[in-house]
Amino acid sequence: MKVTADILVAYNDRVDTIFPAVTMLTADDGTTSLMDLPAELPDERAYLVSIRRILADQAAIIIDVPGLTDQNMDETLLLDISKKPVINLVWIGTTILLVGSVLVVLRRRRDLIGINK
Repeated sequence: MKVTADILVAYNDRVDTIFPAVTMLTADDGTTSLMDLPAELPDERAYLVSIRRILADQAAIIIDVPGLTDQNMDETLLLDISKKPVINLVWIGTTILLVGSVLVVLRRRRDLIGINK
């Protein structure tokens, strides 16, 4: 099993996507362990982003970026986490249009075949 987070990172007018992950390894004796697969931030200082905790019931994760800020500096981290549940309406509308188009083509085909006979 592998859990991957798709994180969009914007820094200095540059936008990249990073993919930190956690994978579950199973040994021959049946024991399991988690292995962290950190992703590197697109910065010259090469920060590593790791998934610290998975909150499956909240559809969220907690990430860890060690060394991102100095202890003496006040830094602000701005996160924009969004979910787009209305996108399902777009897919439903597209499906209805596709089914309707297929029905129109089939009916026109049937009418044309009926006229030619």
